Amino acid sequence: MAWRLLQDALPLSVDLQWGLACLCLSLQQPCVWNRLSTPEYATYTCSLVHCLRLIITAVAVSPGDQLLHPEKKKTRAEREAEEEQVDSPTVPNACQQQACDIMAELVEGLQSVFALGHHRNGAIPAFFTPTLRNIIISLSRLPLVNSYTRVPPLVWKLGWSPQPGGEFGTTLPEIPLDFLQEKDVFREFLYRINTLGTLISHEKLLLQMNTEREMGNMDYKLGQVSIHSVWLGNNITPLREEEWGEDEEDETDTPAPASPPMSPINSRKHRAGVDIHSCSQFLLDLYSQWLIPGSPSNRRTPVVLISEVVRSLLAVSDLFTERNQFDMMFSTLMELQKLHPAEDEILNQYLVPAICKAAAVLGMDKAIAEPVCRLLEVTLRSTHLPSRVGALHGVLYVLECDLLDDTAKQLIPIVSEYLLSNLRAIAHCVNLHNQQHVLVMCAVAFYMMENYPLDVGAEFSAGVIQDSTPSVIYHCVLRGLERLLLSEQLSRVDGEALVKLSVDRVNMPSPHRAMAALGLMLTCMYT
Repeated sequence: MAWRLLQDALPLSVDLQWGLACLCLSLQQPCVWNRLSTPEYATYTCSLVHCLRLIITAVAVSPGDQLLHPEKKKTRAEREAEEEQVDSPTVPNACQQQACDIMAELVEGLQSVFALGHHRNGAIPAFFTPTLRNIIISLSRLPLVNSYTRVPPLVWKLGWSPQPGGEFGTTLPEIPLDFLQEKDVFREFLYRINTLGTLISHEKLLLQMNTEREMGNMDYKLGQVSIHSVWLGNNITPLREEEWGEDEEDETDTPAPASPPMSPINSRKHRAGVDIHSCSQFLLDLYSQWLIPGSPSNRRTPVVLISEVVRSLLAVSDLFTERNQFDMMFSTLMELQKLHPAEDEILNQYLVPAICKAAAVLGMDKAIAEPVCRLLEVTLRSTHLPSRVGALHGVLYVLECDLLDDTAKQLIPIVSEYLLSNLRAIAHCVNLHNQQHVLVMCAVAFYMMENYPLDVGAEFSAGVIQDSTPSVIYHCVLRGLERLLLSEQLSRVDGEALVKLSVDRVNMPSPHRAMAALGLMLTCMYT
């Protein structure tokens, strides 16, 4: 299409539509994206960027105008100078540098030129806009250009002039904190992080946070040790049960076993031959000094380090062996949450699940449950997707600690409303939504249906099952349905509907989906 435009042969709109749709789908394939992420394919990435810019210019920009600033017209001499710079062999990485400049401009346009309903979007046909947005976001995540696309334009105007490096010659250092203290810069930086993610060593998107519970992935992740496992492995008694024991003197107390069964995580600690308690306590003491507001160490702690400390604490807490460690973790993080700016969404995505984890281990009595439920309610309303995903993991922790009736009545309606509204919104276009978010929503929904059936009600179950889902989510939903059947939480009408569903899905052309449906059908037959 770009070649035809260069030959002054305008393609048909249907050709443009299908061509851009193919490019959009191709960039979503891991094999294609991974190839374009290598230095050997840098020229291919540059060609894609230049062709995309050419197509957008042909569609939306008048001759001599610019995409974002039409009032600043380029002279013919300026345009020829740019072309000569790209063609000149004496300028190192000239093609890559211009690709970075183009993508930075396109990312800036996501909030105006490529935003449906914006007055600047009028020149682009409505059916092009969503596809162009997806292409721009996918290309902007490539290592060749990602470092540039994450930098707000105002940073350059404020005088930042770093030296690019890395294997592509286009990798910039992190933006200095002094610039991020500017309100407009920080807002633009957060927008780019929320939209594009941030790359660490060009391998992992920060948006794909480690608290996910991915099915089929055996690598250790945060959030894989259940609350019951912590109680069992360390002989920790929830606080509220201790209070019940004091209040209910008429009941006979059941003595706790002298040596409780050892959980898998605890057995690994002992087999390693390491003093886990001393190591984890040392880290907890050190982290608390950095995190406690008002302490001398906290005044010198950079904001970025605070986020990483909370993230690390969330992982290290899997190795805690005593109740007072979780008590110290909860009090420290709650104090940090009260005094730290609420706008720090990068911190909140780790802070909220960490608070919920500590609260769940402690037992979620009324004094703890009240602030935790308020925190979850506020975070689930956030516009920052990783914060909402972190809150959902926090909800899973809290649900696992067997909530008191009053707490369940306060929290579960909030979570149910969030799940139903979001699952309905993605019912017919789940491929356009964050897969981790959908998976965690399914996990929370099925857990509530299995363990809190009276609190969620029958109508909640009907809003969870969706069609046309990616393979991972499809298997997650079917396994969740099997668990509900085995736990006898579904009515006879729901059971009959699942029999029909499983029979229909057994005939699917995909053998993987058909086998998953066969498992559901057999579960229906023998329950």
